[in-house]
Order: sequence, then C-alpha cells, then structure tokens
Amino acid sequence: MKEIFTHFYQFLKTGKINRYENSFNKKATEFGKLFLLFEILFVVAIIIAISVSIIVHPPKNETQKWVKNLTPVWAFLVPVVIAPLVEELTFRFWLKATKLTLCLSSLFVSYILTNNIINSYYYRIDETFTLEIAISFGVAALMYFALSFKKVLSSVHKFWEKNALILIWISILWFGFSHVKNFPFEGWQYLYAPIMVLPQLAMGSVLAFGRVKYGILFSILIHMIHNSIL
Repeated sequence: MKEIFTHFYQFLKTGKINRYENSFNKKATEFGKLFLLFEILFVVAIIIAISVSIIVHPPKNETQKWVKNLTPVWAFLVPVVIAPLVEELTFRFWLKATKLTLCLSSLFVSYILTNNIINSYYYRIDETFTLEIAISFGVAALMYFALSFKKVLSSVHKFWEKNALILIWISILWFGFSHVKNFPFEGWQYLYAPIMVLPQLAMGSVLAFGRVKYGILFSILIHMIHNSIL
C-alpha cells in the first residue's frame, strides 16, 4: 500500500505517472490496493464532511431522495451502472488524449454541459432530450473531423503532455463540484460546498489516478462497485 500511496501523491503533485502493464494476477492485486485507497480517502472525507455538517447544518444531499422515486430496476441501473459509466467517460476518459477518447468524451461532455444550460437532468429523458443528443453528436462529429488532421492531433498530444497536471486537477475539481447540485444550497450556503463535496473530490482524485495509471476500466469498475455498496 505504501507504494501506491507514494505513486498517488506524486501523481497529484506532478501529473506524471507510468502506465501499469503486468499479468492479470498482479493487475487484480493492484485493483484491490487502488480500491482500498479509494475507500480510505472516501471514508476520511465523509467523516470530515459529517463533522462540519453537525456544526453548520447545511442542506441535506437529495440524491437518495431522487433515487427512491425510481422503479426498482432504474434505482439499480442509474447509480450503479449508468451514472459511473457516464461520469467516467465525461470526467476522466479524456485524460489520455487519443482520437477515440477525445471524440467519445466530447459527446458526453457536451451532453452534460447542454443539460446544465437547459437546466435539465442527466439521467432523465424529457422534452429536451432530442436536442441535447443532437448537439452532443454534432460536437463529437466536429471533434472527429478536427482530429482527422495529423497536425491538429499532434498539437493536442503536445498540449496534453505539457499541461497534464492542470488537466488532472480540472478533472478532479470538475467532478467534485458537479455534485454541488445534489444539495439545495441558497445564497451564502454555497460557502459550505467545498466541504460537502469533499468525498467526491477524494473520489475524483483516486479515479483520475486509476484512469491514467491503470486504464479506464479500473476507474469504471471501482466507481460501480463503490456505488453498489452505498
């Protein structure tokens, strides 16, 4: 565990990490260590958030309330399968810049941003869904066209390599603060937001580390298993 803690710290500090490639058995061991790191940081962050909430009494997280209104099948699929998959492809898949990752991520990123602009909801099909999908596929198509030029793709690779640390922290902070909407904050209550989403910031940091070092499958599986436990 000491080694993975060290690599994790260096990742957050420098943005650099060697991709892990080894046998299946060793990958399974590394997955277990990464999941343990994930849960340790999550529990610590939860304890801090709860401790602060006892003192300041911020609005309660309304996620569970929304999930309980779903049918049993959707109450399982949304938090355990759909949400982790969408969030990993939106917030972390693009941390490794290839034509595939950038095009697919641009589809999900544009969908999330369009939802926020229209004030819709990510996992619900409503009257604006067709528009959101059309915009998302349009952006992805433009991204595919742009990256078809070798000079453009080469420039993107250089930018990603030069600004890896900045992109990693954008991913972590974006994922964490995207969960602010789970709380019905009003006015000055937004000052509590960084503490209330501290668990998601902790999650995002480990998932970003897992995505870059071990691959997107690691971050997706850890995210799904964690959500299934809660």
